[in-house]
Amino acid sequence: MEPLRPVISYDPIPITLPVGDIAGFGEAPTLSAWLFVPPTLDPAQPQQLTVCIHGGGYSKRYFHIDAAGVEGYSMARHFADRGIIVMAIDCLGSGESAQAEAAGNIVWETLAHAHHNAVTHLLGALAAGTLAPPIPALPHLSTIGIGHSLGGMLVALQQARYRSFDRIAVLGWSNLGINLPADARIATLDVTGTYAFGSKALRREFHMADVPAEVLATTAERENLPVSLALAAQAADRAAVAAAVAAIEVPVFLGFGEKDTSSTPRGEPGCYKGATDITLFILEGSAHCHNFSSNRVLLWDRILHWLSESGSVSA
Repeated sequence: MEPLRPVISYDPIPITLPVGDIAGFGEAPTLSAWLFVPPTLDPAQPQQLTVCIHGGGYSKRYFHIDAAGVEGYSMARHFADRGIIVMAIDCLGSGESAQAEAAGNIVWETLAHAHHNAVTHLLGALAAGTLAPPIPALPHLSTIGIGHSLGGMLVALQQARYRSFDRIAVLGWSNLGINLPADARIATLDVTGTYAFGSKALRREFHMADVPAEVLATTAERENLPVSLALAAQAADRAAVAAAVAAIEVPVFLGFGEKDTSSTPRGEPGCYKGATDITLFILEGSAHCHNFSSNRVLLWDRILHWLSESGSVSA
């Protein structure tokens, strides 16, 4: 069979993913997602799908930073151009995904359940060839969860509970504590007192001084989405998260910036006691938001090399 050659735009393909019977998020809740497809797909060959989950305050735009006049800030497009299918989602209760009827509904257990249901639907649609018109049926898929910051916690906890992925990459999430100055930890509450917004001091900690102003002016950075206090409290209990992720039994890639939220990144692999393989990469010249870093491609290519150990990735 000849490889399919779909018409590919650098714009993402919008996708809506059902999350099943999840209470507290309205009727028939869904996730908003962006799909990025390689220039060619051969259904007879193994394919890799990455499901990317953003951190607190950010959205799926973190994986596709669209800066006017500045190219090369889309991790999703970088991966797709090298043969990887990418699905970047807005977490349930955030961005353009279904919103919670109450902030207390946004806890990791509910998000993990919803995201697992969405991944299950996604895999079924890709296997059947019913997800999007340019994509043929892909029966030989492996699935990788990639999460940044709070999204890294969500990917790890989802894997620990549901085993959704064949391998995971946890970027910028520390199970050992949080390495931030006191003023960066002060959040602003919304009028209900149940959601928190990150401070300007926090955002300053997320970037090195060499990140271009045009990139910092993008919607990916300027939007400051709220995080429920219920989820924030769970994230603060690092010992509980570390205990849960010890059950993960797949290869794990851990990525941190030179200046990041973990004070001891070389101690982080010890939390993944059941992992079959652990890779640790520290991105020099980067702060917490690696995809904004001037050295971002070094991290992206290191992840691609890691993926190539289990499937085909184009150089």
